[in-house]
Amino acid sequence: MVGEEFYKRYPGSSGLIILSRVGFNAAMNQAMIYIQHRCGGLGGTGYYVLLEKTADKWNLAKQNMVWVS
Repeated sequence: MVGEEFYKRYPGSSGLIILSRVGFNAAMNQAMIYIQHRCGGLGGTGYYVLLEKTADKWNLAKQNMVWVS
């Protein structure tokens, strides 16, 4: 839960975005991350995101919401 201290320090904030470390496949052309958006109280969402690299650019390949509150 996003605490009162956070909102005292950042009034009007819509919450926190939390990112995991990045995991890569052996070829280093796919990456997986976990993204969490936490907003006051018990609200928020969590996603797994798969990125694929083509040429020199990372693109969103798939996004899967794993929870919502």
